[in-house]
Amino acid sequence: MSAQDRKRKSAPQNKVKSFISAATPIEPSEILDQPEYERFQAIIASRERDSWTPADIATAGYLAKVELQRDAEFARYKEDGNWDKVCDVLFAQSNRMRRDLGLSASQRGISGHKQAKRNQQDRKAAEKVSSLSSLIAKPRGKA
Repeated sequence: MSAQDRKRKSAPQNKVKSFISAATPIEPSEILDQPEYERFQAIIASRERDSWTPADIATAGYLAKVELQRDAEFARYKEDGNWDKVCDVLFAQSNRMRRDLGLSASQRGISGHKQAKRNQQDRKAAEKVSSLSSLIAKPRGKA
């Protein structure tokens, strides 16, 4: 298996792409409630933004729901000590979907210092975009 060829994120044209990518919101393909939406955003943030396909986004939305169900079942287990098949199924399903989405850096062959630098560049771009968004004039609605 050959190593992935990556373009440097610090190159000027790639910094521009990072800003554009950070400014473009990734929305779920289905309606999620607030806790599910927050989990969805955390899942999306765990991988480079420009690598998400529509199928991956749909899977991430479903994964958010499964992980919240898994967490609720685990909390129930901690209270009553009764581990059942539902817990096994939810943990297995969550792990399988995370693996299918390639959310770990080692799966993608990009772990280590270089990936940390790419993630840092993405974070910097997102922070800059959010700090500038308050300076952008918003169109006023017609009265």
